Amino acid sequence: MYLPDHFAEKNLIKLHQHIQQHPFGMLVTNGHNGLDANHLPFYLTVTPEKTTVLTTHVALANPIYSNVNNEDDVLVVFKAADHYISPNWYPSKHETQEQVPTWNYIVVHAHGKIKFKTDEKPYDLKKDLENYSKKLSSQKSKKLISKSFKSIKELAKYKYEPVLNHHDLNPKNILFTQNSLKIIDWEYAGINDRFFDLACVCVEFKLTKNEEKIVLNNYFKNPKKYHKIKLKHYKIIYDSFCKLWFEANS
Repeated sequence: MYLPDHFAEKNLIKLHQHIQQHPFGMLVTNGHNGLDANHLPFYLTVTPEKTTVLTTHVALANPIYSNVNNEDDVLVVFKAADHYISPNWYPSKHETQEQVPTWNYIVVHAHGKIKFKTDEKPYDLKKDLENYSKKLSSQKSKKLISKSFKSIKELAKYKYEPVLNHHDLNPKNILFTQNSLKIIDWEYAGINDRFFDLACVCVEFKLTKNEEKIVLNNYFKNPKKYHKIKLKHYKIIYDSFCKLWFEANS
């Protein structure tokens, strides 16, 4: 933001007071789907190390969980009064005719890194596989379980990216219209790595390798090589879980 020095407030105590008096802020993010803004109330605290912390609550259904990563740079804007200032209000205007109209305002920009916290535990893939191994004894199920455990082991090499997942994005649960889509039946929703739902879509819609590439290019601003690897292993896990579930419930 353009800010002339004579308008800048550098007293941290006053800046904190402004936020506490006007706690309804605008959280600006630049995630996988581009710029976004969420209007939220914030609670300000200061740690013993003198770090300013802004805390707020965001609904699990909010897309911010899938669009933004932990530790991404964000901006929170806290606005107070603003008003048009006529040049006629300045005595010097009548003497020099040099004053111009302005729009004065009070605003605080807080820059920092976002950190998500949730009371909900992430989906435990290993626990479900262990339950299936106790319940199922066929050679087919054993191979699927073994294959999934190998993929989980490989995924441990990469960053875990927890977001709200639907967990059942089959074509029956995605309603397409001409200009949008709606997702229904959130019965199995929970916290999991973002690649689980991406894998779900790729498997359920039988996407080709080229189509998967298009999905990654549109989902991420800058797709990385490891994205393909994570998608590959989550596809293995999702496909195995579907087959195991049907076998266990047949």
